[in-house]
Amino acid sequence: MFKGHRALALTAILLISLAIPADAALLSQSQAENQSRGFLKQLDQGQNDESWHAMSALFQAFTDQARWKTRQQVIRASYGPLISREFKNVSYRTTFSLSPDGEYVIVQFRSSYQNKSESIETVVLDCSSGPACSVREYIIQ
Repeated sequence: MFKGHRALALTAILLISLAIPADAALLSQSQAENQSRGFLKQLDQGQNDESWHAMSALFQAFTDQARWKTRQQVIRASYGPLISREFKNVSYRTTFSLSPDGEYVIVQFRSSYQNKSESIETVVLDCSSGPACSVREYIIQ
């Protein structure tokens, strides 16, 4: 009887582990959402230097800090203050544009600003280089 329970337990563990996507081990949805919200909060508060340091080394190689800061100031000034931000979805990928294959978590939000009533904000997290993820890209549409 004991062997039967043990086999059943091992089968259950195997089925559960097969049902969990491999990428889920990177970062849970709530962790990805929380990290992305923290990054967006820095942008909302005009903390452009801090948000720059959250960016991946690859992003920093493509865009210098002064250009990043100017771009964020222009966007925030033209869109106006944030009115609302609602979590939309999270997805996991092994590829991302202009990036080596790796582990990427794409987090999207529906956002509304004073001068832009509907937008989609996308934060791409690069989790390829260890347990801490950095921001690979920020896109607002």
